[in-house]
Amino acid sequence: MRNGKIVIFLFTLLFAAVAVVLWAFEPAVETMPLALVLNTGETEETIDCWKNETGEYYLFVPGYGDSASARLQILGRDVRIDGRPAEEVSWEDLALDVAYGFSFASREGQVHTSLTVTQSGNLPVLYIDTASGDMEHIHAKKGNQETGRMRLYTPEGEILWAGEVDALNGRGNDWMIPKKSYSLQLSGAADLLGMGQAEKWILQANAFDGSHVRNKLVYDFAGAMGLDYSPESQWVDLYLNGEYAGLYLLCERNELHDQRISLEGEGQYLVSMDVAWRLEQNNRSFLTTDAGYAFRIHNAQMDEKSLQQRLQSVENALLSETGVDPMTGRPWTELIDLDSWARKYLVEEIFGNSDGGAISQYFYGSSRDERMYAGPVWDFDVSMGNWLVSRLQDPRTLFAANPRCWSDNPNPSWYYSLYRQEAFRERMVELYSQTCLPLLDAFLQEQLDGYLARIAEASAMNQLRWEVLHAYGMDASAEAENIRSYMTRRIAFLNQLWLEEGQFHRVLIDPQEGGFTLCVLVPSGEQIPFFLEYEPSPETLGWYVAGSQEPFDVTQPIREDLELIHRRAEPEEAPEESTGSALVRYGPFCLLLGILGTLCRMDSGRLTKADFL
Repeated sequence: MRNGKIVIFLFTLLFAAVAVVLWAFEPAVETMPLALVLNTGETEETIDCWKNETGEYYLFVPGYGDSASARLQILGRDVRIDGRPAEEVSWEDLALDVAYGFSFASREGQVHTSLTVTQSGNLPVLYIDTASGDMEHIHAKKGNQETGRMRLYTPEGEILWAGEVDALNGRGNDWMIPKKSYSLQLSGAADLLGMGQAEKWILQANAFDGSHVRNKLVYDFAGAMGLDYSPESQWVDLYLNGEYAGLYLLCERNELHDQRISLEGEGQYLVSMDVAWRLEQNNRSFLTTDAGYAFRIHNAQMDEKSLQQRLQSVENALLSETGVDPMTGRPWTELIDLDSWARKYLVEEIFGNSDGGAISQYFYGSSRDERMYAGPVWDFDVSMGNWLVSRLQDPRTLFAANPRCWSDNPNPSWYYSLYRQEAFRERMVELYSQTCLPLLDAFLQEQLDGYLARIAEASAMNQLRWEVLHAYGMDASAEAENIRSYMTRRIAFLNQLWLEEGQFHRVLIDPQEGGFTLCVLVPSGEQIPFFLEYEPSPETLGWYVAGSQEPFDVTQPIREDLELIHRRAEPEEAPEESTGSALVRYGPFCLLLGILGTLCRMDSGRLTKADFL
């Protein structure tokens, strides 16, 4: 009994020591030493200073900061700015974009660093405070959400809307990167920045778009060229729990709603094409067609069996050589709305959307109208020669009319099949020449320049806040010029393809044997314009012609349609680990576990016997 008590005492002492060590080394929750208070007379907002990875501090001021009564709020001990006690420094003493000496007392001693005040431009400002006071729970998992309170200001600092937030949560497929997108649900319908009354909104981070204009440019273009229900959007400077979160695009949500996608009659539905494994991972409701295309169900007043039949009938007709669904005998012209599909296809193809025809492809309809409509557009941050996929975005690449969306799906893509229909091509080319081309000149000159000028200061401030992202080359001015250069070459190619009817050969390139299949159109007699580079290694076999498996010379001129794959050597099987080596590796660990288990069993037995004596 005595030995048992000793062992229990030792184990208790050990656990206590571990707890003390963990507590000693746990970083304390950092309190910012300084904040800025903006008072408009009716409202007051507090903005914390922010520390970057190298320990430098910033105060990110919204555009209306000049028109509000501003004062510094000292939160730390012995805070000094430019060598003076912070209590003696007024807000007017601090110039913009100057790195002042900044020091304050901390648990580790006096901190000496810098403080820079920078300001955004003429944009609306959105403040959201969560119930917990931080974003830790929301950022822990994409599905996590919190309630909160929101205030929206005009660029001049006038309060536009204030109210309760029923839910703020993360969204999007880029959730693992630092700057995150959010879904926002208000406690009641509100008309935010003139975009119509609704409860649900989207805050797009545009983290992959250094220019910050791609999504808005395409959304506005789609609306101008007549694609129904194209989402409206407005840039805002976003502050979460008093911390500047960056430049965001506040957007309408694609949903069935009298202020969004407004349909008449019963049996309404809204679906979007996506990837099945991703929908499963996010626990989304979806349907899969016979050709293996997955459709997320966003809204449906129609039962799943009827919706499945409608999707399948459209697919049957599009993939059929005759353009007729063999199950119902109905042609594709009766099953889809030609104009909306042609407009939607043009937006995807003109702007070189790498997700075109594969992901974020929305379709809607109702029982009243048996045709399926295409739209609205969504998610164009990785388009127009974006740096993230620039090696894949040669201007002569077709995305929406790619024969296969994914190389592991042997079935033709929907838009590729539709592209083969003469009636579709004729209407598409007519819309391109008469509607799109005149708009493109204005959008790529006045509109693009106007957008860039409007967000110049906000973009620069965002770049300071998210320098970890911009370190990868997302310079705003460089990306803006990249857009202009890419689109100039893109339009020249589409003119040659659709209006001048140049002779091209289709080359399918599977760069990773299972990834996204690229579809490049090469003028007859020319070389393929690009190839992905691979590091030479014994596993790299090179480029081969699919089917014949013959090696392909990348310098040869193209005179026929081709499909190319990049082959690698089959990996050798790893040798089985011998019993002896496994014992050497894991033996000591197993022995230790065995000793601890025996001690515990002995103690348990002694204590049990003592209890019965």
